[in-house]
Amino acid sequence: MYIKKVLLIAVFSLAVAFLNSKIASAVPAAPSPICEINAQVISLKEFSNYYRVYLDISDIKVLSGEGIVECNDSYIRNAEIDGAGLILDEYKKNLISVGQKIKASIHFGGDENSAFHFNLSNIQIIDSGVAKPSTAISELANRLKGRILLQVESRGEAWYVSPKNSQRYYLAGGEDAYQIMKTLGVGISNKDFAKIKTDSNFRKKFIGQILLQVESHGEAYYISSNNRYNYLKDGAAAYKVMRELGLGIKTSDLEKIAEFTVSPKIKPISEEDKIKYEAAIKSKIGSGWQFMYRDEDRLSLKGMHGNYLIKSGAGDLSSEEASSSASTAFELIKDLVALPLADFKERQVSFDGFLNRYEVVLQQYRNGVMVAGGQIYFSIYKNGTLYNITNNTYPYLTINTAPKLTPTEALNKLLLGNKVYASYNDTPVVTLVVLPPKQINETSLEKLAYRIVFDERTAFVDAFSGEILMDYSNYVE
Repeated sequence: MYIKKVLLIAVFSLAVAFLNSKIASAVPAAPSPICEINAQVISLKEFSNYYRVYLDISDIKVLSGEGIVECNDSYIRNAEIDGAGLILDEYKKNLISVGQKIKASIHFGGDENSAFHFNLSNIQIIDSGVAKPSTAISELANRLKGRILLQVESRGEAWYVSPKNSQRYYLAGGEDAYQIMKTLGVGISNKDFAKIKTDSNFRKKFIGQILLQVESHGEAYYISSNNRYNYLKDGAAAYKVMRELGLGIKTSDLEKIAEFTVSPKIKPISEEDKIKYEAAIKSKIGSGWQFMYRDEDRLSLKGMHGNYLIKSGAGDLSSEEASSSASTAFELIKDLVALPLADFKERQVSFDGFLNRYEVVLQQYRNGVMVAGGQIYFSIYKNGTLYNITNNTYPYLTINTAPKLTPTEALNKLLLGNKVYASYNDTPVVTLVVLPPKQINETSLEKLAYRIVFDERTAFVDAFSGEILMDYSNYVE
């Protein structure tokens, strides 16, 4: 799931009126569909007659039924925060455990007497969660080290097999190829580079490598399999090299070469540091907290569950105190977030009267430019108890945030290249944003883009090249 289409009203807010109506008039709760989810089990809490299951939900769709509550991103976030109830009879059908990947049905169907709002059933275990032993580097990967490969049975996707680790790196386009190649390059002195240009035997030693003139201006050169040096001046040059020198490969053979799935720019928090940071946090807010982690190509900490009275003194929390409490909580977890509080601005403080708690949302920025989707959610009860933290931030961004295009130039690129947008009469809202990795597709790198919002559709235009990166309807389809 990439950039969210539109932020719908939170699922609990949508259901509050119906649930309150049920309490008042003893009629059934608001109708809601049964959703199907794919998820990983983060933790299990056992109670006398049910389990509460905390999940990392990767996707969701409607399985059956309909209602005012929808199977959407808000549903996912609330289900992840509150956890889902699993009655003992359902649990016995499939004894799930932490770490497993599951497919299951989930239904928003709790009432005032329920211990939970989300009900889990029909569980299928997709992956046991047991780590598979790492495989040795394949013979094919060793043979193709340093080559650019073109996936001919698909859409001609390009890959570079690094001589350093024999893993393949996806080259999404010219600019991405240029950035990745420069990231994977090795420095060479001007003296040795002079030999590269004149001595073919010396040059042979570097076939497959990307060389950077570190004593000059960092110019990049790719030494191809035909023993030529190719100047990678910019994204266009990288794209030309990629297409002209790429070697066709079948998908079945490509899959024998391990894919490098962590951005080369990222240095994930080590296990040792995680343990140290967790211990420091627990020493301040209690040992009962549970920590959840995402895939490390994006971020270490995903979220935390527990209870900590963050406000001292009598009386209920005001919205201003909730905001201040969120800032206090952030300081407790900043090492795991790996970002300073200065990189955030408060986006929203809302109060859910049904659940009797505040949700404070902090929005991430890089050099003053908003990071799309980069947010932290703090759930704090009105009595001052911090209950949950959900972290969707990107701490390792390195993109240049000075755009080449102006907002007007980006808008003109969109209007000239797309008849649909050119037909709109309303004035769009144009905002410069950072698109984090994997927002456009599963392999895309971070981008600086203009988000251009019309009444009907939204588009993202590359702030350097003017390329339309993606667009979508602002209405639920």
